[in-house]
Amino acid sequence: PALVIHGEDDAEYTLNEYSVYSHLSGTQSGNITCVTVSGGHTDLLLSEDGKAVESTLGIIADFIAENTGNN
Repeated sequence: PALVIHGEDDAEYTLNEYSVYSHLSGTQSGNITCVTVSGGHTDLLLSEDGKAVESTLGIIADFIAENTGNN
């Protein structure tokens, strides 16, 4: 399984153009799950002040738990 996380405000790879997300469009396709989160291209995991973005880490933790049987 793969998890694709894309920032809603990503100006480098916009949701509607170049990203993997644009081709899968928020659906679950086979073993690929796509989600969008608030933020841009580089602040999905760490905010500008260097702190972890808990909401994104929660998505990742839930995905891992669901796909390893640890839920």
